[in-house]
Amino acid sequence: MIHDDIRAARLAAGLSVTELAQRSGVTRKQIHDLEGGSNITLETLRRVVQALPNLKRVTLGGLEIVTANADLEEARRAALDLFDVAKRLIGALGASPTSATPRPPAE
Repeated sequence: MIHDDIRAARLAAGLSVTELAQRSGVTRKQIHDLEGGSNITLETLRRVVQALPNLKRVTLGGLEIVTANADLEEARRAALDLFDVAKRLIGALGASPTSATPRPPAE
């Protein structure tokens, strides 16, 4: 999962939680929350990912996303696209019908 990927990249880069927080401009608590799998904002995730250049791939649900790219600008655009998709997915999952009608079992 993405929180495991972030933690592994931080450790591989030799960064403490405090150092990553400083580099990314977020609080230590936000780093702890992210690495612990807690809910965080997409802005926090974006900042942390940008501060970890050694992060080559992340897993979001069952989807593995390769972030390694020789063209840094292209990689940034791909990351922003990922966050846009994640926002839409979160919105879709949060938007449930007010009265769900159960489907009859298939015969």
